Amino acid sequence: LLDTKNPAMDPSTFSNCTWVFNTLRDVAMYNSRRTAELREHLRLIGQKMFTIKARDFKAGTRDTCPPELIPKKANMCGGLNTTTQLGVGSRVMLRYNIYVSKGLVNGACGEVVKFEWSLFRRVQQNEGEQPTKVYVKFDHKIPGCIDNIYPIQMVSVSFYGKCLVYITREQIPLILAWAVNTHKMQGVTRERIVVDLGNSMFAKGIAYVALSRCRTLNGLAISHLNAAKLLRTDSYSPCCEKALGEMIRLRAQNENQNEL
Repeated sequence: LLDTKNPAMDPSTFSNCTWVFNTLRDVAMYNSRRTAELREHLRLIGQKMFTIKARDFKAGTRDTCPPELIPKKANMCGGLNTTTQLGVGSRVMLRYNIYVSKGLVNGACGEVVKFEWSLFRRVQQNEGEQPTKVYVKFDHKIPGCIDNIYPIQMVSVSFYGKCLVYITREQIPLILAWAVNTHKMQGVTRERIVVDLGNSMFAKGIAYVALSRCRTLNGLAISHLNAAKLLRTDSYSPCCEKALGEMIRLRAQNENQNEL
């Protein structure tokens, strides 16, 4: 809930930050909407959005794996999507540990700034073709990198598909990240985020996980709020009587220590 009277809470300052939703459906809808908006913007300035497809082989060979043997969910395919739509300006998240000492790890976010194709071409020749590099300007400071821009190349991951077929997938390890689900935000810290606390909250503690991902209150905005979901104490609530009792006990303990 943006406080427009507070300059630090100007809605425009949250226009390009990460939105945190509780369900994959909401994440997909928001990412699709922002991708459509970017596609139209790129069209107006004479640029394109690229569809990048994974290459799937039977492990240990270069034989293409039949699509019916490949799991549909990316989490069952090493975290890499079958198809990804990217353009200059796409918000993305790294889904693979590239360079741990530089912070280029699973969960690092940034913005696509450039594509590089084979034979140094400037554009994709065929739909689905993979770029040799995708240059991403990451949100965090990368030692030794000008403007925190780092080239991301294709990686290979292996996993079991249907009928226990062992599959190797080659893909750029990036997913759209205008929005992410609360689960993917665990262990991640952001300067600015927008959190959905509406009707989709379904588990205890999910509100705390989402809200605690931001460094400061000024960097936190709430898009939807269902107060009943926060205050209820049944099994579907993010809070419970035991947790609230512990909070009261800790507050009382702190007050006693201050008096001493």
